[in-house]
Amino acid sequence: MSNLQIRIFFVFFICLCIFSQSSSGQLTPDAQEYVDAHNQIRSERGIPPLSWDPTLATFAQYWASQRADDCNPFVHSLSNYGENIMWELYNEDSPTHITQVWAAEEKNFDLELHKCMCQPETSDCMCGHYTQVVWRSTTRIGCGNYTCNNQKGFIVVCSYDPPGNYVGENPFWPLDCGTPSHPPPPPTELPPPPPTELPPPPPTVLPPPPMTTEPPTQMTTQPLPLIPGQQVSIPSLPNIIDQQLQQTQETQKPIFTMQSTQQPNQARTGRKRRVHRRNYRRPRTPKP
Repeated sequence: MSNLQIRIFFVFFICLCIFSQSSSGQLTPDAQEYVDAHNQIRSERGIPPLSWDPTLATFAQYWASQRADDCNPFVHSLSNYGENIMWELYNEDSPTHITQVWAAEEKNFDLELHKCMCQPETSDCMCGHYTQVVWRSTTRIGCGNYTCNNQKGFIVVCSYDPPGNYVGENPFWPLDCGTPSHPPPPPTELPPPPPTELPPPPPTVLPPPPMTTEPPTQMTTQPLPLIPGQQVSIPSLPNIIDQQLQQTQETQKPIFTMQSTQQPNQARTGRKRRVHRRNYRRPRTPKP
């Protein structure tokens, strides 16, 4: 069988699948699982659901077959559709698991600033698969898969219309959706603002205590008894003070007083009195 015959058979098979889906109105289990997995993630952000489109599924299946030789998930079709591609070593993962792998890139997306934190995006850090899954203006989806040649693995392609991932736009509310009628979903919880430190209160200055002036002490004297016919003389203040001093000295006089050696009739002169001292002589012992 030539390559041309293989291509004709493949196109006929795809058309038959599309016709069967359109005639019966029911989706295949894989198609329904892709739609449900995408809508589950979109509902968590309040985004309208997607619907299955057979035309997008046909194109996704076609592009997956074009990667049969290299099985390279980083080569995109550059079509007018949005596109998510995933490579697997074996055909073991379900459509739900594949969609969850794309949605796991949410950890690399800043939900507050609405931009990817991977700059630039690499195979180890990217956000494009997640933003295409939740792009608000996208309404239809179609997916396909193909087994690569030479046992290189299994490749999955999902196409989206209208496409997303426009640079600098918010995936939850892009520009082609117009002005939002309600605010976008709230961002993650922000940390509480730091407490504002109040300045310390000024020190309290106590007023100085009031100055009290004591009245001067007044000396009081007892009045002398009056005797009829006796003349009374009022003593003056110096005499009263001398009398009080004399009374004080008499009360403080010692009980025992030493008798002065000075004779009362001895006159004191300015010259120094000669004192005669007797020399002490040691008694001489008689010689034998």
